Amino acid sequence: MRTDRMRFALVASAVACLGVVSVVLSGQDQATDVANRIVGNMTKAWNSHDGTAYAAEFWPDAEFVNVFGAIMKDQQYIATRTDEVVKGALRNRQVKMTIRRVRELAPTVIVVDSEDTDGSGASQVTTRMKLILQKRGDIWRVAAGQNTRLSTPTF
Repeated sequence: MRTDRMRFALVASAVACLGVVSVVLSGQDQATDVANRIVGNMTKAWNSHDGTAYAAEFWPDAEFVNVFGAIMKDQQYIATRTDEVVKGALRNRQVKMTIRRVRELAPTVIVVDSEDTDGSGASQVTTRMKLILQKRGDIWRVAAGQNTRLSTPTF
């Protein structure tokens, strides 16, 4: 009788642990899916030269720091500035955003790190972008981000 109880306890513990593992894995899978969708939409918008579609992935109160350190303080400004860049100075460039790491920090917060290159081959510029995704209600968007150009130190 005691052996049966011990077996039951072990099986119940294993099932409970496996349940926790599957919840964690499915949570990470969801985080990866969300990151892939948002980064994919941003890439498509950039390569289509559509700053409004690019900024649609950001919350209205989002903040984004570009490669020059300029702070874009909200979705509308991100849209306007991105539109100027993709239709102006960078109109011949195609971005390739490669997700390097996705981390779910909380059920409503995901950090995405990507390495971005010029898919058109027009330049050898590489940047690293960090996006903080936030879930509000049932919707995920970018709450904050920073894009940093890689460079070789001169010291």
